[in-house]
Amino acid sequence: MTRDGELLVVDQSAPGIERIKARVANINVLCDAVHREILLLGRELSDCKWYGEYLLDPRWDDPKHKGKTRTWDHWLSGVRAFSLR
Repeated sequence: MTRDGELLVVDQSAPGIERIKARVANINVLCDAVHREILLLGRELSDCKWYGEYLLDPRWDDPKHKGKTRTWDHWLSGVRAFSLR
């Protein structure tokens, strides 16, 4: 077995049942890690918007953003160019 958050080594010479158990355990660890990252990202974005910190981003001072409305949408897509794939 493994400690929380650690991947198992999949030994190709092990019986098939042992390999699949290790792979399933690894898939669960990786899914949990992705889930935690998404939650952390959501928290950072939420706090940034809630407290209005995005309005203080120095990139607003860039000439191409001067005079534009400092909206959340513009900050995400224009100023910081964050995108989901």
